Amino acid sequence: EKAKLYDLPQSVMDAVAEAGTEKIDEALHIAEKQVRGKAFDRAKDHIMQAVLPDSADGESAAPWDAEDVKIAIKRLTIKRLRNMVQIEDTRIDGRKIDQVRPITIDAPVLPCTHGSALFTRGTTQAVATVVLGDKSMALTDATLHGDTKKRFYLQYNFPPSSVGEVGRVGPPGRREVGHGDLAERAIASAVPEFQDFPYTMRAESLITQSDGSSSMATVCACCLALMDAGVPITSPVAGVAMGLLVDPMEIADSESLILTDILGFEDALGMMDFKIAGNTSGVTSIQLDIKNQGLKIGAVERTLERAKLAREHILGKMAEALPSSRENLAASAPKIVQLKIPPTAIGKLIGPGGKNIKGLIEDFKLDSCDVSDDGEVNLMAVDMDNAKNAKKKIEEIVSEDDKGPFKKEEYKGPLPKVGEIIKDAKIVWTEAYGVFIEVRPGLRALCHISELEATRTNNISDKFKVGDLIDVKVIDINEKKQLKVSSTCAAAEGGETSSSGGAHGQAKAEEASDAQNCSQAAAAESRTRS
Repeated sequence: EKAKLYDLPQSVMDAVAEAGTEKIDEALHIAEKQVRGKAFDRAKDHIMQAVLPDSADGESAAPWDAEDVKIAIKRLTIKRLRNMVQIEDTRIDGRKIDQVRPITIDAPVLPCTHGSALFTRGTTQAVATVVLGDKSMALTDATLHGDTKKRFYLQYNFPPSSVGEVGRVGPPGRREVGHGDLAERAIASAVPEFQDFPYTMRAESLITQSDGSSSMATVCACCLALMDAGVPITSPVAGVAMGLLVDPMEIADSESLILTDILGFEDALGMMDFKIAGNTSGVTSIQLDIKNQGLKIGAVERTLERAKLAREHILGKMAEALPSSRENLAASAPKIVQLKIPPTAIGKLIGPGGKNIKGLIEDFKLDSCDVSDDGEVNLMAVDMDNAKNAKKKIEEIVSEDDKGPFKKEEYKGPLPKVGEIIKDAKIVWTEAYGVFIEVRPGLRALCHISELEATRTNNISDKFKVGDLIDVKVIDINEKKQLKVSSTCAAAEGGETSSSGGAHGQAKAEEASDAQNCSQAAAAESRTRS
């Protein structure tokens, strides 16, 4: 069932048409937005005075009120606009119905950003900037289905000054959030995968002047800014808004007047705002608003065909300004270097209390050093050489040679037995919680801090160094064939906490009265820790 328009008396429509048709037609032929707006204001004032004459007592003598007249003026303006385009084949700004406004592009436009672009289409203009960061800077997006991380996000700002007004400037409203989301979805399909480009990308569009289709200008501007920043997008993306001029009570078909790249005035008086964004292969994002009774499939198909031609024209202009993404990132942009370490080496890289990783950030002037649970390390620095040098240092720290506790090849020899004492075992690595020692060539074991000395050890590095030799006793072997050893138990049976090879190698541990009791106590303590 068709929706019904407000039942306006025909008499008021006739009166408004008689008083204002000429004035409205004159205003419709003015191309400049500001001048046209003032002409329409004068036309409305003229019509109101002619249709609502004041009586002697100061009240209107007409049989209708001011609201009826305002509605009649708008309906007359819609009708005259449609007639003008049909008869003259010319729109308000002098374009044909399938013509895109003149486009100018400047990229980069700002010297210190990671990427920037100025996109102007007619009197609609967007300044886009792009900032790059590592994955820790991804946006946490709270949704009904839980929090998600977005490594590409776009924010759209539409200040009142863009339409020549003074108003509140603050957090984005619903319209701005919606327009930004539309533009973000349009570009998201072209953003490279993380393994190809391990950056978080934030794009921002600032509308500096607007006369229709600012969200589609945002798509073009932000795409160009990403390319200027060196983001290897899969394909450029552009957008255009399509309009429709029909009677509000009609259902549009393929013969209806479809407008390409609509002005704000055509959006306000037209019956459709169909935003279509995409690349040369197809559409990536759409948004449709209509005010008439509906669209037949022929109208939709024709609109999409016209939009494709317009999109290809815009993409051609973008290619002239910036044929492809820049090969190198901007000098001010951070550079990311990736490497992979064994998950077992993560603790070694981080160090006690984050000591090692903090030292790397300070020594190599890194912006960040992000380590994931699977051993993936991302180093970010403005200077690529610093990041590469930090990578080499990390490889040294977690190197799987005789300097560290990690081996590429699994030990396949015979295991020592529980209770066996290993003489002169070499310390190959130290941690805050204990030392790793080489029990046999290729076989290493952890001696926990509680098993190092009979007295409390507060700081391992003060007493035990890499290369020191100590005697240990095997006190446990778990199901993964990992050894637990004790220096105190070995000392209780006549061994030493350290050989002469270490700085503290001359100090002997106190002997226990019963070696068997020592072993039992160590086993009980091990079970308690488990």
